[in-house]
Amino acid sequence: MAYDDDLDETFKVLSLDGGRKRLARLFESIGDARAYIRAFFNKYDDFDYDPTKPVMEEFYRMCDHYSWSSEKDKNRRYLNKAREKAGEGFKDALTLQFNTIYGTDENSLLAWQNLCIVLNLGNIPEELNACRDLIRSMYVNIVDLVDVPITLSFVTHFKSEMALSRYTKYHGKYFPLENAYAGGLLKFLLRRIRVPRRDACDSVRDLDSDNQPSQATGLQRWRGSSRNWSLEYKRDNWVADHGEIEREGSIIGVVEWFSE
Repeated sequence: MAYDDDLDETFKVLSLDGGRKRLARLFESIGDARAYIRAFFNKYDDFDYDPTKPVMEEFYRMCDHYSWSSEKDKNRRYLNKAREKAGEGFKDALTLQFNTIYGTDENSLLAWQNLCIVLNLGNIPEELNACRDLIRSMYVNIVDLVDVPITLSFVTHFKSEMALSRYTKYHGKYFPLENAYAGGLLKFLLRRIRVPRRDACDSVRDLDSDNQPSQATGLQRWRGSSRNWSLEYKRDNWVADHGEIEREGSIIGVVEWFSE
């Protein structure tokens, strides 16, 4: 498992080998973990899609393969219609693939516990609200979660939204905020990427369907990961605030945007 360089506490609950064994067992039952992604790429017959590679890497490789321009109009839509259409289809495929792997029911305890396994957490809560609060308090990249069943590699845990934002922009791993296929579970993982908060423990608001505050009280510290990080959160809930996928080739590179 990788960790943000800013993390300042060290502890270990699960070994990496033990965590990977749990991952392999979990994903045995989901079938083709690239079904929707594969269906998307199959529409482009002369592109040689590699399902063993990270999904965003393959999408950007396809854009290069077709030499699609990244120029936008004033409404931030691609001037190249093929690129625009591909971006929309890819966002749908990403969302549907996440739903297939992790589920859509935010009231399913099993779905939340499975996410805890994927995040290699040692102490998995037995209650729904505790699971949701734990996952809601994390900063992880959602595109990386889509890749986990293929790579069996653990996602990077970030201590702050700012650190997650830097990682996401640098690697171009943006997940669409507003998508017709997005389930309730997915919405708990969305974070402010374009304009992140600087405080690792800034108050957050949730996307619960009933808009009720979490029942957690005060600042809680969870020590459930396998090593090198601490997880903190406040009881205030979450509001997500980005609606585009973007790619940044380097810190000072040109940013390419998928339109909403």
